[in-house]
Amino acid sequence: MKEAIRFYSDHIISQEVTDFLMPALEKFILGIRLGVRMVAECMDDNDGDIRIGGD
Repeated sequence: MKEAIRFYSDHIISQEVTDFLMPALEKFILGIRLGVRMVAECMDDNDGDIRIGGD
């Protein structure tokens, strides 16, 4: 019985950690994507189109 309680307790704690970290990770990824777009725009002809060749 103690093992089951410990298992569920550990599971709840790990779920809380995951719930805390996922939004932070999502914001980090969005920030990286924005940064890459900004760098790509700075390195091209500043026409607002970051695709290769443009149209």
